[in-house]
Amino acid sequence: MSQIKSINGLMKYLREKHNILIQGSLDKQHLKSVGYYHGYKGYRYIKKPSNKLNFKTFDEVMAIIYQKILALIFLLIQVESW
Repeated sequence: MSQIKSINGLMKYLREKHNILIQGSLDKQHLKSVGYYHGYKGYRYIKKPSNKLNFKTFDEVMAIIYQKILALIFLLIQVESW
């Protein structure tokens, strides 16, 4: 069983194992906010593992998350206006 990692440990893991540039207090706060599983792991690929997304920076991961949030907000606005 693997050991639970701290936020700093997760940032190091993303840098070393996935070659994602993640550093500084802002990235740390974003990782805390979205979490590893919902933030990074949930967006590693599209539909199946063979369709990997090759992120270079954590900002790219956050852009996908924000895009999804905005799409949901837009959908809610449309539904409420019917």
